[in-house]
Amino acid sequence: MPGRNRRGGGLWLTVYSDFVTNMVLFFLVLYSSTRVTHEEQEGLLRNLQETMSGAPGTAIAIEVEAGRRIEEMMTDQKLEEFVMVDIDEKTIRIVLREGITFQPGDDRLMPEGYPVLDEIIDIVRDLPNDIIIEGHTDNIPITRSRRFFSNWELSGARALSVLGYMERSGIDPERLSAIGHGEYRPVFSNETEEGRAMNRRVEISIVRL
Repeated sequence: MPGRNRRGGGLWLTVYSDFVTNMVLFFLVLYSSTRVTHEEQEGLLRNLQETMSGAPGTAIAIEVEAGRRIEEMMTDQKLEEFVMVDIDEKTIRIVLREGITFQPGDDRLMPEGYPVLDEIIDIVRDLPNDIIIEGHTDNIPITRSRRFFSNWELSGARALSVLGYMERSGIDPERLSAIGHGEYRPVFSNETEEGRAMNRRVEISIVRL
């Protein structure tokens, strides 16, 4: 009996010792694994912060600054009658009325519009954003033009004229696109001359990132 107790006591001690050793090893491995994972997470977090610091936040600030500069230009040159700026979550939209850009029924830019376009180009030249140029007319059918058979053609030609001017001024053509909407997207009623005048416009939209 006494010998059996000693052998039982020794076996229990051995098993317990092995258990403790295994637990120590387990916690060492777990601790090591935890440290590596934590370091990797910190590295990922740093990379994410660096990426974010040069991406959306910066882009938003630059876009807002561009819109502010365009608004200041419009006010300084007293162009509120001919130029409007609208900023939302998707675009910075610059609306140019016909009186400063084109003669009625024509798609050739008037010299009066050059300084305004030059100012806009200087502001957006170094931005990476795409630029969409859209032409619009009123609902009065074209009757005297030999070049255009519809308001749709005239609006597209005007958008292309602005696009060509921006391209020749150094804007990357891959950023540019032109669309003609004709009379089909009015912003005011075409029942009055004032409304029709407001509908004859070209919109330059800077697509926000």
